[in-house]
Amino acid sequence: MIYLFDEWRNIRKKLTGKNIFLFLDYDGTLASISDHPDKAVLSDKVRNILNKLVNNRRFKIAVISGRSLEDIKSRVGIEDIIYSGNHGLQIDGPLFKFENNIASAYKTLLAKIKKELHDALSGYTAVFIEDKRLTLTIHYRLADKDHIATIIEVIDKTISMYRSTGAIEARGGKMIVEIFPPGKWNKGSAVLWILNRPEFAKNDFYPVYFGDDITDEDAFEVLGNRGLTVLVGRRGRSQAQYYLADVEEMGKFADLL
Repeated sequence: MIYLFDEWRNIRKKLTGKNIFLFLDYDGTLASISDHPDKAVLSDKVRNILNKLVNNRRFKIAVISGRSLEDIKSRVGIEDIIYSGNHGLQIDGPLFKFENNIASAYKTLLAKIKKELHDALSGYTAVFIEDKRLTLTIHYRLADKDHIATIIEVIDKTISMYRSTGAIEARGGKMIVEIFPPGKWNKGSAVLWILNRPEFAKNDFYPVYFGDDITDEDAFEVLGNRGLTVLVGRRGRSQAQYYLADVEEMGKFADLL
């Protein structure tokens, strides 16, 4: 990957005169990651930048988050932005709404898995399960470092049968494990669904995607060289074209737009 600001002149030329569709993850991209998800707050500086872009006809903005739709909408709280929650399973825009068709049997199973995880992890008080209705996230960032390997083993053991039968999918992340419905729908699917809406396709928007975690790789992959893809916070391997060091640098780039 290339450090984005090393290529800023070329990137600026590429973006000049284009209609830009800015896709943004929340945690680790718009807001710094916190010990508890409730503490990840959008700064006034970033909020002001987003408001400025929303009021410019050249820009459309979508926040693509793993949080529930209700949570991400309340945290950002800006009108005329498209919000996508649960890693793309839910989308809510000024002109449309979408929810992936999730079987009721999966929702029943998810409640069962949540209880089993709660019981299995009851001895680790710093671990908590976030129920986002369509997905679960198990957070262990606050756990004693000496217990983390065991906690991951307990989670894997609890959900292994459901994963092996294809009843669920699961992914690790930054001190979390996330449980999803089976299927191919993800953040990348949500990005393509939005871009292919007639009201956006006719204006030939150039997509620019910022994300920091494993689930953002699906969006990096589907966009390929079609747009600009940026990993926030450099790590070993990514399908993103560029990287930035942190949330502050992402805000700097957005302000330059």
